[in-house]
This record gives sequence, structure tokens and C-alpha cells, in this order.
Amino acid sequence: MPRIMLLEDDATFRDLVATAMRRAGYDVHAAPDGQAGWDNLDKAAPELILLDLAMPRMDGLSFLRRLRAHEKWGSVPVLVISANSSAAEIAVTQGAQGYLLKSRFSMPELQDNVRDILHAAEARKTRPAAA
Repeated sequence: MPRIMLLEDDATFRDLVATAMRRAGYDVHAAPDGQAGWDNLDKAAPELILLDLAMPRMDGLSFLRRLRAHEKWGSVPVLVISANSSAAEIAVTQGAQGYLLKSRFSMPELQDNVRDILHAAEARKTRPAAA
């Protein structure tokens, strides 16, 4: 069962997304902010991170920069879920695989994006290195 870490400060939205992803067969570890997510990375061992950008303690862009600089977790795919398209586009330039706007996506669309990102990540792992 693929492991997902969900970082979202809005408890209602966090529960909605976590429930939908669990029903789709994912093991979801949720945290209310970037710092709590960072503190639980080793425990959660995510294969993908769903990341809000506007959070207390450690915002999403700070989390993403710290993640990308980390030796162990730097290559974990990140899908941003944000209300702010400008900030989400910045996140993509800093290493996120993509983004969805909170007011404009459906749970099936989220699940499709997660599946596609996880498949791409798995393909990169199994692809032989260039000679």
C-alpha cells in the first residue's frame, strides 16, 4: 500500500482528502503544518507528499526547499494542493511535480494525479542508468 504524507492546516479539508485517499488504497499520514510533517518524515516514510503552501509553523515552500535539500527525502515526489496558483507555480519551479487548485479539483482528479506521479517515480527507480 503506497504511503502518502498529507500536510494541510485546515482540519476539515485534511480529513476529506485523507479519507478519499485511504478509500483509494493509500496509507495516509496527515499533519497540520510543515514542521509537524518534517518531524514525522522518518515515521511516515512517504512515497509521495501532498502539500498545502499556506500553513503555520513551516509553510509549504519552506518545507519543499528543506525537503529537496535533504539527502534521504530529497527525491520524494510532491503534489501541491493550494488556493494560490502563483505560489503553486513557484513550488513547481522548486521541485514539486505539479499542483491542483483547491477550488478547482475533484477527488478522482487528485487520485489520478497521485497514481500518475507514483507510477512515474517508480519508473525512474527501475530505469537502468545511462552508460
